[in-house]
Amino acid sequence: MEFMHGEYFFGVPIAAWPMHSDQPRNSQLVTKYLKIGLNVRPWARRDEHVTSEMVENAVKTLMDSTEGDDMRKRAADLSNAI
Repeated sequence: MEFMHGEYFFGVPIAAWPMHSDQPRNSQLVTKYLKIGLNVRPWARRDEHVTSEMVENAVKTLMDSTEGDDMRKRAADLSNAI
């Protein structure tokens, strides 16, 4: 999960998919603390395959739900703050 390449600047929510190294911790920052994204697959389930349904659900949540609207607003607010 690489997300330090402009998502904050442009204010877009993040579909986190942690795989190794610092990514699990980064996904916690994004999902639990900043609340500007969601996990496609939680780190605790890292040994499971990511299904197309998991990806589809994440995208639908980010793009077409009240929860996604809230994440986009927080992401935009963060972008404006930095």
